[in-house]
Order: sequence, then structure tokens, then C-alpha cells
Amino acid sequence: MKKITTTAFLFLAMTAAISCKSDDDSGSTPTEADLIVGTWDMTDNTVSDGNADITVNGIKFNTDFTWTGSDYDYRLNFDQEGQVNEEGSFKLNVLATILGQPLDRSITAEAGEMGDVLASGKYEVSGDMMTLDNNNQVITATIVEVTETTLRLRFDLAEVSPEAFDVSGMATGTNNVTFTRD
Repeated sequence: MKKITTTAFLFLAMTAAISCKSDDDSGSTPTEADLIVGTWDMTDNTVSDGNADITVNGIKFNTDFTWTGSDYDYRLNFDQEGQVNEEGSFKLNVLATILGQPLDRSITAEAGEMGDVLASGKYEVSGDMMTLDNNNQVITATIVEVTETTLRLRFDLAEVSPEAFDVSGMATGTNNVTFTRD
């Protein structure tokens, strides 16, 4: 009886191992680069820790700022050949204090304007980093999350040219952008 029980147990263990192995071999886990391919709609765009050294009418000053996006009609399309194209627009609602006066400004950002809003050109994914060649301006983004339905990117504003925002001066801060799959 002990021999039959041991044989039955070994048979069940081998069957389970073979069954698990065939499940594992049925499909490979997609990489972050694979998951990024497709069309993504922007659903959130924020900066909560912005700081800028800017010049207005020849006067230089420093200000903290925040922004939140709204009116999203903006999307990115990543293809398998490493090209990304943008289309659409969104608003950036900027809050700052300049020389003691509050500034509450809404800026409409449109694809193709401002040297392209976020990205059109080549992209490359390596681990959790994405490199975007946006009209010969290379920008690096951290891939915070990528799933079948969600793409979250984080940009360091210090790496983005001030011309992209149509200002003279330097901005720092963390830009968090969320997309959902189209």
C-alpha cells in the first residue's frame, strides 16, 4: 500500500510539474517595449514641484509653479519601428506667484506647435527608461508604469528645453503624465 501511495504521489507531482511547465511555455511575457506599442490617450499631466528662473522685460526672478492639465484631446502613437507621433491638444493650467502677484494662466498645447508638445520622432525603451528624440532634442522619461491599459511617464523638466514651453529661462520640476490605451 505504501508503494502504491508513493507511486501515485510521484505521478501527481510529475503531472502537476508538466502541466505548469506547459502553461508557462504557452506565451511569453511582453516586455515594456512591447506594451508601449500602440495608441495612447493623455488622461493626466501634472507638475507639483516646479521652479523657474525666468526673465520678463529684462528682469530676472525665480518662482515656484504647479500645473495641471485639462481638456485632453491628445494622443501618442508608438509603432514597432521605434517611431512616435503625436496629435491633438490639451490645456496646461499654470499657477505661480510672480513678484508677489498670483498668476493663473491656461495654455493650450497643440501637437506640431512649440516644437511638438511631447514627442514626434524616434523613441527607444531600455528597462524602465524611454528616450525620445524630439526634433533632435533628446528627452529621457522614466516609465513609472506600463500595462495593457495604462502608461505613466515621468519627465525631469530640467532636461526639457525652455523653447518647448516658449519661455526664456530654466524650469525644474517633475512632470507626471498618464495615458490610457486607445
